[in-house]
Amino acid sequence: MRLNIKSKLIPILALMSAPMGAPAQEIPEPGSPLETSFLVTVPASGEYSLAAWGCPSLKKGIGYTRFEVLVNQSSVGWISPTRGGFQQLSLDSDSPVALNAGENTIAFSAEGPDYPCVETVKIGETAAQASFDQTAYDSYLSHALAGDVCQAMAEEESHQDISETEALSGLILFPGLSQVPLKYSVYRIFRWTRGDSVMIRTSSPVDHVVDVFYHSTGYNHGLTPLSGNLSENSDAETMSIGNGTSDLVPIELKLGYAMSPTQMQGINYRGNSEVSLTDPNAYEANVRIWSVPLTGNYMVACRSAQDGVLSTVDIDINGETQLDSMPIYCAQRQIEQRAGADIGTMTKCTDSDADPILFIEGADASRVVGFNDDAPTDKVTQYGLSSKDSYVSKTYFVKTTGVHVSNYSSLNPESTCDIWARVLDSSDLPVLSNTQSPVAVGLAAIETTSASPCASMSVVNGHLVIKTDQSVNLLRAYDMMGNMCGSLDLMASEGRIGLWELGISHSGVYVISLDNGKGRTTKKIVAR
Repeated sequence: MRLNIKSKLIPILALMSAPMGAPAQEIPEPGSPLETSFLVTVPASGEYSLAAWGCPSLKKGIGYTRFEVLVNQSSVGWISPTRGGFQQLSLDSDSPVALNAGENTIAFSAEGPDYPCVETVKIGETAAQASFDQTAYDSYLSHALAGDVCQAMAEEESHQDISETEALSGLILFPGLSQVPLKYSVYRIFRWTRGDSVMIRTSSPVDHVVDVFYHSTGYNHGLTPLSGNLSENSDAETMSIGNGTSDLVPIELKLGYAMSPTQMQGINYRGNSEVSLTDPNAYEANVRIWSVPLTGNYMVACRSAQDGVLSTVDIDINGETQLDSMPIYCAQRQIEQRAGADIGTMTKCTDSDADPILFIEGADASRVVGFNDDAPTDKVTQYGLSSKDSYVSKTYFVKTTGVHVSNYSSLNPESTCDIWARVLDSSDLPVLSNTQSPVAVGLAAIETTSASPCASMSVVNGHLVIKTDQSVNLLRAYDMMGNMCGSLDLMASEGRIGLWELGISHSGVYVISLDNGKGRTTKKIVAR
């Protein structure tokens, strides 16, 4: 295979060390297995049938991923898949597992570097109650293998029946962000250590994109299990049951992903595929080799490059981990905001099977700079969201260019959702743009052009040297965790300011924000 991989691939923007104030690393011992775990609560002690829905990897020289199953930290057996792809995973012994009354932890352990891909688990009194229906996924995969081009749904008129509550909260629905197709597109979580050499190769019948971004420092920080509770008053993803085991019904749980950290705005890349010159089928391929800049968890996600295209992709990580014929899709929309703006973006599910993951794109090359799977409980309550909806809110150090959504669930891979935005501070509205004017919701003036100052900036002998085309009122400095180090009232168009005056006392990468009262410009600097 001969590829001109330099012309389209975007280089990684890497922080070579953890930013000051970053949480302590939770690094598993080298070679130690990784776990995906779920917390379940049952009303009575007893034996229950257990099944999982997941996707084993093909490991070089080993075969398909074997999962060790642990209940309350004690091994209860192994799962030994004989094929790849999403499927029901059951214990080799077909034996029930003993659960205690109350909370129980069910974990799936496997050799890394990829976390065990287990989306949901079911428990029931019988094996039939704990089984999964694979029909929806098989149908979806068959269409993907056939190369069906699923045209994006026609844009419907935006909602006009905006409630008073939504108006007061500053929600905005852009035309084209209603009834967005929500389809599963493959992603996996990997645990890599700083200095590891990683080679990612993909091949697909269609033009595609590989997103790799820093996910979290430790499993407990970024991969938070949803609590499953079989009691009637639970707000978890469960079904209610009575007091006795005879009333037990199947329960589906999922692993929720917390909001990703600020570091992902600096540690991410987007790899675009190119046509292979040696493949007779003219497949699109992508090859990327890079050195891991920071120990932690990374998401590797793949999607079609064109909106509305459904297909499949083969993925190879370091020649050691393979995933074949995995579905890919893209539902992408353009929404822009300037760097330094603070905005909340959320999905609103329009059907009960919807389970969106929301990705924010930016950094001039549509790299992923923010994402969320399940919204925090307070945001679910505040905006009347489904517990499966996504919500992302942060201050961006880079200009954002758009959003795309993917369905968390491969078990129910096709649905729809709306995408909403909320301006967090109506006195300092960010610049938002779309191909059409947004529907104004209780906010009279959304700026459509930027009045941000143009600036040149350099660090010389411990001083920040700034020159702008207009007077700047306020100067702020942030570390890469998003914490403000310090601020100064400048009231000038140029200046020479000691880094210590901005609270910068250590070497590292910082973001400087310049505000003239009408707009804001942000730039990165390196303090040595």
